[in-house]
Amino acid sequence: MDKITNFNNFKIQTSTNKNQTNSNEVKVELTQKPDEVVLSTAKDKKKLSTKQKVLIGIGTTLALLGAVGSVLLFTKSGKLKPAKFSEYIEFKPAETMEEAKRFAQENFKIKNYDLEDNLDMANWLNEGLTNLNNQFKGKAHMPRSVAFSKQLKENTPASMTPIFDELMLSKELYCKDLETARQEVEEAIKLVYIVEDGKEFFKPFNGLNSKALSEAISEYKRLMGDKNAKAIDWINLSLRLEDIAVAQTHPAHVLSELSKNEKCMEILKEENIPFNLAELYAKTKEEQKEFLKNIFAIINQKTKQCFHTNAPCRFDNPFNVIYHELGHLQQYKNRSFYSLIFKDLIDPNFTKDFSKQQIAQKISWYAQTSPDEFVAEIFTQMCNGKRIPDDAMDLYEKYYGACL
Repeated sequence: MDKITNFNNFKIQTSTNKNQTNSNEVKVELTQKPDEVVLSTAKDKKKLSTKQKVLIGIGTTLALLGAVGSVLLFTKSGKLKPAKFSEYIEFKPAETMEEAKRFAQENFKIKNYDLEDNLDMANWLNEGLTNLNNQFKGKAHMPRSVAFSKQLKENTPASMTPIFDELMLSKELYCKDLETARQEVEEAIKLVYIVEDGKEFFKPFNGLNSKALSEAISEYKRLMGDKNAKAIDWINLSLRLEDIAVAQTHPAHVLSELSKNEKCMEILKEENIPFNLAELYAKTKEEQKEFLKNIFAIINQKTKQCFHTNAPCRFDNPFNVIYHELGHLQQYKNRSFYSLIFKDLIDPNFTKDFSKQQIAQKISWYAQTSPDEFVAEIFTQMCNGKRIPDDAMDLYEKYYGACL
């Protein structure tokens, strides 16, 4: 669950019943008492002590656990078996929900498809799944169930439950009507974008991604002039804006972007302010924020402007939410049972490992948050046909990223 911070980030989830065995010779009866189990027959009676009873119970439990564990260990080896869907599927928007549901069931074997009566949402989902399928020539696995969830809030667009192949989509977010979705985007735009006397400019926020915001503003203008724009179009734009908002509150990301800015580095050098990125990454998030606050005050004074970043936006493609969640599904199917049980032991220091954080920063700010999100973010870029740096691909495979 990719949380995404709200727009206000710009301001800165027998009896033993009598059991009889038919026999000509022996009648068996099991009776239970507080401290012992008595097994009696017509020929013989033997009492089990409490100690014996406990040992038998432990033995039975261990045997059952061993059996279950063996099944899981041997049946989930971690070697991903590619799916066998059609290498190329042609997408055509459905005109009815029944048609959309049939498309998903026939092409992707989705058994449970419950998006209520939201046809625009169904077409968006089906188109995204089709794009993903065609990118990997039918080898990517698909969810078996797709449905809205009331539990997922607006700042959590979607969630994948890989063990059940279940994709859940936030009903609170995706079931907004057209007018509501449009108005929310307009309110978000006002927080960062100003037009005065025919001139356009951004409000002063340090760490803001001006490149991504400019692209989002262009999409906003396009949608404003599109009479056929749908609620899902505005919702996807709102996700872009929220991602821009949360990225500038992620200190590790901003520090990495700052280190690439030659002018800022020269100012810090002139002011004798040490800037060791590896040491800064080792600090707590609050310490990083305090450091940024102090140096931004200096940079703003020297340059008379705010520091802006230029990293890619996670949601520059409207289908990236789908691609990201399906990335989690591919990773799950590529994992062994052992790695699933002990996944937190695989790389517990990922967020503090400077070299790995630098690799993840090439992908997105969200890729820096955990190994699993790193994998899902790379898979998203692969769905978009982007080239992944070699060091990032090496780490992707180490964390069980699927190579289809």
